[in-house]
Amino acid sequence: TVFRGQTGTKRGEKWRWQILGTLGHWGRGSETQRGLTFRFPSELEIHRRAHTGERPYECGVCRKRFATHSTLTVHGRTHTGERPFPCPLCAKRFPTSSKLAVHRRVHTGERPYPCGTCGKRFTISSHLRVHERTHTGERPFACATCGKRFNTSSHRTAHQRTHRAPAAPLRCELCRKTFTAAGRLLRHQRAHAEGRARPVCPTCGKSFASAGRLRAHQRSHTGERPYPCSVCQKRFGSPGKLSVHQRTHTGERPYPCGVCGRRFGRSDKLALHRRTHSRERPYGCQVCGKRFSRSDALAVHARTHTGERPCGCGVCGRRFGTPGVLLLHRRTHTGERPYPCATCPKRFRFSTSSHLRGPPAHAHGATGRTL
Repeated sequence: TVFRGQTGTKRGEKWRWQILGTLGHWGRGSETQRGLTFRFPSELEIHRRAHTGERPYECGVCRKRFATHSTLTVHGRTHTGERPFPCPLCAKRFPTSSKLAVHRRVHTGERPYPCGTCGKRFTISSHLRVHERTHTGERPFACATCGKRFNTSSHRTAHQRTHRAPAAPLRCELCRKTFTAAGRLLRHQRAHAEGRARPVCPTCGKSFASAGRLRAHQRSHTGERPYPCSVCQKRFGSPGKLSVHQRTHTGERPYPCGVCGRRFGRSDKLALHRRTHSRERPYGCQVCGKRFSRSDALAVHARTHTGERPCGCGVCGRRFGTPGVLLLHRRTHTGERPYPCATCPKRFRFSTSSHLRGPPAHAHGATGRTL
């Protein structure tokens, strides 16, 4: 593309610049010719960077580069936590005026972007574009390594991590806390250097390492879920929870087990799995001494001592120790029989039915048990 310009002859007249054609030279251009117009040479210079890829402004914290100073300024707020744009209705603050404008639609209920196919409406145009791909089947973002295609760039980015070896964690030398990003470690180290007090939740008194984590925690009190999934529109209280959820759409499992190679969508699931190899059982029952690899398994076991049955049937009132057993019981009311026999037309409530274990069951007329 060539960038050619035309200036006014009178003092104070606005500059108009146009993109006119083929890559070449600078010169005067006619306003009647087709192209993008700009009021000032500086605006054209910024636009040219979209073609050249030039990013002259560097973040001093994480070294990420930007095409404009204003974009760098906005990015800097991710490190400082600055949010200069408050919502007049709920006092929530935002780093940019555009994010505030989008947030206001939470209060007004405005969804100005309708889908031309199904009529579903969206608060943000980008969410509409992603939704439209569910109708067209378009997957414009391809993984450069394996060629797999995705309908959003964020899903592709999440998938690409499966091709990279897990990076060694970055460790704070003062408190030994580990981080996955250099920027987060740097902010953490500054908190040590400045002796800053940890921000405290005014509702429950819990303290946090950063103001951002406090804000995320406060949503557990308010119920706010400002991060929607661009595929199914389910909402989440933090970007991290949204990222984990998106793996249900992408199938990404970025955490491999170093022993057996099995992959997991979450690091905590991998940590639990590793205990099957190490035989680690860190949770011990204080009554009988039996040990468990997971805290929730210990909690369920403890009910065998206390007799607690916290899961009640809404139909007959019978109570059970776990949600799983309650789910099985409910089938006695609903008549649901989700397990079919591959040999005959019979269906069963339980996958453990003796009928499904082999042909002899047909001769004995086995049936499913009842809870």
